[in-house]
Amino acid sequence: MRFYVGLIVGIFALTLLVAPRLGGGILWNLLNGVGFVALILMLALFGDTGRGGRLALHRALGWSALGLILLHAVGIFLAHPTSLEYLEPSGPLYMGAGLLSALLLWLVLWSASPKRRPIWGGFRPFLRAHWLLSSIAVLGALYHIVASGLYLDNAWEAWAFCALALGIVALPRLGARIQSLRGVRAQHIVGLLTAGLCVFVLLKQFS
Repeated sequence: MRFYVGLIVGIFALTLLVAPRLGGGILWNLLNGVGFVALILMLALFGDTGRGGRLALHRALGWSALGLILLHAVGIFLAHPTSLEYLEPSGPLYMGAGLLSALLLWLVLWSASPKRRPIWGGFRPFLRAHWLLSSIAVLGALYHIVASGLYLDNAWEAWAFCALALGIVALPRLGARIQSLRGVRAQHIVGLLTAGLCVFVLLKQFS
């Protein structure tokens, strides 16, 4: 449980330290908060890797992250139709990075199916490719968040945010195993994420 609490608190806290009220209205903050929740789930997969009978949860978290990314994007496009201009070839690079991140996450999830694992030529090559593609997806998401400049108000916040995320991405390569996952169920994770999202939106809106 400590892993999830630390991850959720760390990600959301770094968006609140310097300019807690920086945002663009309750719907805007909610939809972008959903985007942060998607990133948290992506990062959680590097710590909660499916070992110890948690593979079904690992897959569910991955698909949930992709669903939240779609909710984040579609919600913003519907609420602010002018933002569709950002998808044009002349749009900002960070929007392309966000799109690339979502496509890579889909590819990771699609290729992780037991029916498709043989395309990697073995279990170890699959693990390496799985980690590499997932890492690039996280890098795309980080660039999307940091370069947009919406919630990380200065350089040290952005660097701390990236350091936290990349440290978690490196866990599988370092052979680190999270010991506090036993007993953590989907409902616990949903509860923690919901609480974090509510605090984020309320502080942005009413602090």
